[in-house]
Parts: sequence; C-alpha cells; structure tokens
Amino acid sequence: MILLAAKTKRYLTMMSLLGSLTTSPAWASFSTLESEHVNVHTEEQIQLSFEQLRDVETLESSRVGFAGSLSQPMINLFWILESPKAEELMLLLYEQGQLAAKMYAIIGLQMLEQQNLVVDLVKDASQYNNEYLATMDGCIMDEQLVRNVLMAIRRGIYRQMFNDERQKWSSEERP
Repeated sequence: MILLAAKTKRYLTMMSLLGSLTTSPAWASFSTLESEHVNVHTEEQIQLSFEQLRDVETLESSRVGFAGSLSQPMINLFWILESPKAEELMLLLYEQGQLAAKMYAIIGLQMLEQQNLVVDLVKDASQYNNEYLATMDGCIMDEQLVRNVLMAIRRGIYRQMFNDERQKWSSEERP
C-alpha cells in the first residue's frame, strides 16, 4: 500500500511538472524524482537478486535452455554487480550461499578484478573439491567435481563468458 501511495504521489508530481515544460526549474525536480525512483528500484532488484542467487543450486553457463536464454542466476549476478557494494555482496554471497552460489561469488569477484580475494576464496572452496556440483551448459545438465569447476574459474573461463554476456545485457537486454 505504501509503495502504491509513493507511485501515485510521483505520478501526480510528474503530471504537474509536465505542464511547465522542460525549461522550467520544475523539470529539474522531476528529473531528481525519476533518478531517485530508479535508485530505489535498483536497490530492490539487487536485494531480490542476492536472495535468489544465494539459494541457487546449479551453476549455469551464460545461456541455457533450448532457446539459449540468458540464465536467471546470470541476470541476478549482473544486478548485484551493479551495486556500489558489489564486493561486499559477493563476499556475503560466498559466506551465506549454497555451493553453486559460492562459485558465482568467486566469479563475480573475478569480474570485479579482485584477484587476491579470488585466490583466497578458491583456496577455501577447495574443501569441496570432492563434492559434485550441478551445472547447466546450454540445455545440458551435468554434475561436475568442484575441483574441475574451480579449475575453470581459475583459468578465467567463466569470467570471460560472463563478462561477454554482461556487456550485451547492459546494452541490449537489461530491463
């Protein structure tokens, strides 16, 4: 209900400001309101993305399914990386997340160029080396030893794939 009231207030503010054209001082207020709305939306999206990614149980490649759609965990990772607190969120994701989420956190830190943290977390994650992790590449589901996934992460395979997709997402696919 509070969100609806805030949206209604913004709408009414917007409508009154539109009447005074973009050259008036009121236009600056409208722009500020809109940028605040975007920031609130982004913060909510980042929080939701964190919660969803924390509980993910499959490490997915960038494109999955028969249509090769951008995976939801990938989109969630991209939203988190948009945050000014992305590094902190990646560390929290590693600490709180499922095993697949831990892998996303390490990859996210690689994307943020935090190599010292990546080295430390890869070393810590090696405690899971003999466990199997569900993975999805395209439309193929598999289980891989964590040691093999960590080796691919160390080599930068996921980072490169994810960075390529992030650039496309930022410019073309971002909602």
